[in-house]
Amino acid sequence: MEAAPIVIPKHWFSTLLSNRDFIDITCQLNVDKSFAAQFTLTPKVEGPKGHSHGGFLATIMDEMMGGVCWYNGLPVLAAKLSVRYRKSVPLAGNYTCAAKIDRLETKRAMVAARIYQDDTTFCEATGVFVRVPVEFLRNEPDMARLVTIVDSLRAGRSLDELIALDRKKSGTFSVTTAENSASSSPMNWAMLAKRTQTWLTASRSLAEDALRLLISPSR
Repeated sequence: MEAAPIVIPKHWFSTLLSNRDFIDITCQLNVDKSFAAQFTLTPKVEGPKGHSHGGFLATIMDEMMGGVCWYNGLPVLAAKLSVRYRKSVPLAGNYTCAAKIDRLETKRAMVAARIYQDDTTFCEATGVFVRVPVEFLRNEPDMARLVTIVDSLRAGRSLDELIALDRKKSGTFSVTTAENSASSSPMNWAMLAKRTQTWLTASRSLAEDALRLLISPSR
């Protein structure tokens, strides 16, 4: 039977992308190992009148670029992101964000993403992601879900198997955490900003350590 794309459970997403107050999104890992998301936006992410805030679009592309690495078994942290906005994205519409790994190096992954609708590209991004030993992230609560996924993939399990186990709630594999459960409760911008700041503070420290790994001479 021909292989099919693997749809990622929505509660595996980040708190931001799993919150339907802002976005309704479906992500999948394609057969060619690229990553894609179909999504619609809500008025709560409005920037210019009737259009999405550019920062939210950058967040989507950042998540997809990270996702294409992690769901292919590559633990990474973002070191550099570059975004180019071509057209404003109307809130009303169905869009796709596609991400792929352009080049894989010993210490880095060069990744690209774009948001489009039919033949129109609205924005695109490139990213340099530092490859980090999974042990380096094992004690970080915010990374627990992704670390568990990478560990399971390296142990020989497939994403399909992990998803099936998660649906059965068998206890063998579960990525439901307090963070995921909290995403189902109402969240306003103040709450989101506070949680984002906490995450950014922790991520900044991790990224600084990761960059030191990147620039350190190979032994």
